[in-house]
Amino acid sequence: MPCYILLTGANGFVAQHILSQLLQAGHSVRAVVRTQSKADQLSTTFRAFTSAQFETHVVPDITAPSAFDEALTSSRPFDGVIHTASPFNYRAVSSNLEFLEPAVKGTTEILSSITRVAPSVKRVVLTSSMAAVINWGAPKETDPPKVYTDADWNPITWDGALATDSMNLAYSASKTFAEKTAWDFISNKKPGFDLVTINPPMVYGPYVDPAVYKTPEDLNQSNFNLWRNFLEPSLKSTSPLPPNGLHL
Repeated sequence: MPCYILLTGANGFVAQHILSQLLQAGHSVRAVVRTQSKADQLSTTFRAFTSAQFETHVVPDITAPSAFDEALTSSRPFDGVIHTASPFNYRAVSSNLEFLEPAVKGTTEILSSITRVAPSVKRVVLTSSMAAVINWGAPKETDPPKVYTDADWNPITWDGALATDSMNLAYSASKTFAEKTAWDFISNKKPGFDLVTINPPMVYGPYVDPAVYKTPEDLNQSNFNLWRNFLEPSLKSTSPLPPNGLHL
């Protein structure tokens, strides 16, 4: 049966694939983005779908108190929420806190808003990351091979995340603390919905609407890494290879 879904961070690389599959499967989606220009672009990309099935909503600051209350207010009850909104663009941040605060506070606000204004929601899906699971300081190879479970967490601390010079570690910390925040919310608040987290590795692949991306600087971070490591004009033989990943 078709569902009504709220999708946050809907203009993101992975989120647009999620949105496309939801709409093609017959579900209705309210797509949350941070600016009107991003909403307009999504509306152009998904113009084949009617306003009854697809609409956009702008939430400029996902860290603000009650940030998602209006987005979740609807005469038609929501069945589920997919929360993908979280910074992952190393070229767009100037401090590690710009990774951490939106990831953690945005997660708190979406779960709090659902509890307050959308009691019909049955399930929340949070796109986390293998970055929240892996201990980057551990040996890369073990015998026998390491099998990761829900008991494994990246051991980075908040202070360590603020102090590191590595954007990779700062991003990893943001996903770690965001997912922990979500599970703590479920444990402490015991809301009427359940939580599912998905932890993919680096995700590469084509775009739903390639026409939107006109220069390498327009690429999302993972595909930008591919361009930088294979096609960037100033490449050297010592340039690092990208990490293992998932191709959409």
